[in-house]
Amino acid sequence: MGLWSVTIKSYPDLSLAVMRRRLEPQYRFWLLARHLDPKGSSRIPIKRLRTFLVQHHLCDRKTLFRALNQPSIFWVKYGGTLKLRGVLKIADALDVELRSQPVMLPLACFCSLRELRAAFVASYFAGKPRTIAIDTLAILTGRTRRSIIRYLDSSHVKRTRNAMSSVRRPSRHLHPDLAKEGYFHTKVDGRYRLVKRMPNTYETDLETAPRGITRKQTRRTSLSTEETPPPGDEPRSSPEGGASSGPGGSPRRLYYRKQRAANRALQSLSPGETVYTLCPGRQDALGFQLWRGYSTYERGGPIVSG
Repeated sequence: MGLWSVTIKSYPDLSLAVMRRRLEPQYRFWLLARHLDPKGSSRIPIKRLRTFLVQHHLCDRKTLFRALNQPSIFWVKYGGTLKLRGVLKIADALDVELRSQPVMLPLACFCSLRELRAAFVASYFAGKPRTIAIDTLAILTGRTRRSIIRYLDSSHVKRTRNAMSSVRRPSRHLHPDLAKEGYFHTKVDGRYRLVKRMPNTYETDLETAPRGITRKQTRRTSLSTEETPPPGDEPRSSPEGGASSGPGGSPRRLYYRKQRAANRALQSLSPGETVYTLCPGRQDALGFQLWRGYSTYERGGPIVSG
């Protein structure tokens, strides 16, 4: 059986948190050990895991035992057996909310940590397209912009370039300050318009799995957040070019494909923040997908941004 025909269940939110804390080697073996324990007994003989790794040429014995001999949040070692910790306990240890569906990664991605990191980043876009800035991905993974771009390129993630349609009238010469902010002139429906560069939209064809046990954490979180947080606890900051921080360190959703959903989001925004809605089927001459931005201000009422 080929390495591409065997798939391993992974959890995108855990994967990004693991990258942020540099725990990929142990997380890699935890995912593989769970794959070898389909009945969910949470106990796996180390010999069986070692045989599986050697049989599929995933790593050598030295790499495995180096990871097993370090303190771990993923398992407890009893002689020749690993007692695996559950998904929810690890999510609590990493302070992560499991918002995304589990993703099935090909076993071939586990041959090296570099390939596995690229697969982890790609898995964040499985199931549905996501609009997010490279800077925000760098914050979520604890990696550099250059590394994120390399991961996206190597994992063949499909990307769509986006731009926000501005209400400003185009001028003959673009002001340098506007150019620094990402504005540029382009043709839309045969007429010159001023638009502003936005984060790309990414999507991948990786297969998703049913949410399963992660639904329990979602229900528990929804119950714990019913109370109104005290003043000053609401997330206010926004990573450059990306979404504001939400619960559990995840980015707050600011990009919407339906106007009705964006209108609901406007009601919870802080003054000066912006949400974006897709203009279906509209593109400029350069192939940028067009969006429209809406902001709220102290005087109340949404206004078109740009």
